[in-house]
Amino acid sequence: MLPLDMAPRFAGQLTSFNFSLLMLVSISGPLVVSRMAPNSTVEEWRNVWILIGLVSVFAAIVFAVFGQGAVQPWAESNAEALPDPSQPRVSGD
Repeated sequence: MLPLDMAPRFAGQLTSFNFSLLMLVSISGPLVVSRMAPNSTVEEWRNVWILIGLVSVFAAIVFAVFGQGAVQPWAESNAEALPDPSQPRVSGD
């Protein structure tokens, strides 16, 4: 899902939030792996891959249950349409 599909008005904010989370995971990933596989044995790496698989399956289940591709209600504008400046104003006076 693209942020532009879910919330066009907030696509920039959602994209920056997603990239911030991506950077945190990119930084913490090697730290977690170095703690889980300090000796780089096959058993340690198997545990790393099992953890990655479990996290991926959990994320897929959460998305399947709660995810939507439609424009979200909180992203819709409640403001009335602004007048078109190219059209002359007609007054009742």
